Amino acid sequence: ANAVSWTEPVGGCTLWLTIAGGSAADEPGLVERCRKTGVAVTPGSLFFPPGTRHRAKGLPDFDPAGLHVRLSISRVKTYQVDDACRRLCRALR
Repeated sequence: ANAVSWTEPVGGCTLWLTIAGGSAADEPGLVERCRKTGVAVTPGSLFFPPGTRHRAKGLPDFDPAGLHVRLSISRVKTYQVDDACRRLCRALR
């Protein structure tokens, strides 16, 4: 299983996930597996201009060569969270 780290939103309605041991080359497969399990994610690569690193105040330095996805949580109901987490775990295997 892959270790996953995430940011806690200070404002807004998204979570940023970083999958340990993954690379940007793994992104298309992960996005497709998430889709097949019913979890919509946005590819992290869309948020990195070529050749850059991202450092947000108070957050770790995100390496664009790593494997990242963004989750929108604005429309997820509280009762749906457990099932969504199980589905995401299946996609990460």
